[in-house]
Amino acid sequence: MKRVSATTLLLLAGLCLLIVQPAAAAEKVWIEAQGYVLYQDERGDMIRKNFTAYRDVLFPDKTKEIGYFLCEYERIISQIPVKDITSIRKDPMSKSVWIRANGKEYHAVITQDLSYALTNMKHVEMRYYNDITQREETGFILGLNLHEIHFTDTSRVAY
Repeated sequence: MKRVSATTLLLLAGLCLLIVQPAAAAEKVWIEAQGYVLYQDERGDMIRKNFTAYRDVLFPDKTKEIGYFLCEYERIISQIPVKDITSIRKDPMSKSVWIRANGKEYHAVITQDLSYALTNMKHVEMRYYNDITQREETGFILGLNLHEIHFTDTSRVAY
């Protein structure tokens, strides 16, 4: 009986390592960009939330670089540096987005949603200043609810 239990425990430990390994391989980095997002909450109200940084994630098997926005522009997969972007607005009826960067506006296409194109994740994790607690806090917004991202200060973006 002890032999079966030890073997079972070893198999379970191996499975746990296989599950944890892909998450451990991802590199998470805070991008020191300030701005605000417009998103729709569960009641359907549009909410504006200011942020001081957002978390980008680099997966080894993904092509998106840290600190870039991944989209298809003029039928070519493009990565636009966040430090050049002023705003990104989603077209609610399609997968199209309007990107304002370097004083010009571009019409592009994204494969999933705004958060995936920005962070490689289904949500945007961000740091923000909470006026009530008077502290920096961390929160996230699901990409499906995200409508616009505006960058007001990207001078400290290092990527």
